[in-house]
Amino acid sequence: MRPSVRRLLAVFLLGVIAGAALTAAAVAAQVERAVLQRDLFIKAAREQRQQLDQMRSQLEKFQTRPSIESVEIHLVNLGEERSSTALALQEKLRPLGAPLIGKMLDEVDPDMLKNIFQDRRVVHNESQYELAVQTIIIGPTTHFYLIIRNNSEAGFLSGLPGSRPHRTSSTTFADRTSRI
Repeated sequence: MRPSVRRLLAVFLLGVIAGAALTAAAVAAQVERAVLQRDLFIKAAREQRQQLDQMRSQLEKFQTRPSIESVEIHLVNLGEERSSTALALQEKLRPLGAPLIGKMLDEVDPDMLKNIFQDRRVVHNESQYELAVQTIIIGPTTHFYLIIRNNSEAGFLSGLPGSRPHRTSSTTFADRTSRI
């Protein structure tokens, strides 16, 4: 071969080697950035997975805490009143128990529950009825057993154990349920 061809071949090989070295250096920097970015994404994914697992465990704890799902009102000792009156009175009393729905059972104060209905007066068809709480069963379905009588019966509340005189102050339902 001629010297110029040898030179050209040497220069070509030197160019290929130099190009490969420069390309390798440039690609190595890009690969290094990609590896670092991948490691950051993997770390972020692990942290997100840990947070998700923690939130799932908290959700399971929350879901296992029972709450009040419904409120039932039972009228006891209604006397000679008709069933239509009982149904009408239950419909008038049902909204008083509605704010309890969704409350956690371990956060409900039994005294507060009693105060919702105790010593209440309800008017229906120009008759006034007085309420006294007989029994409360607290559970997912909370039951109120209420003694209800026509107010014309003298001494209704005074003869019940644990009863107190009727309050004459103008307390509202919001006042009585402020501790819910």
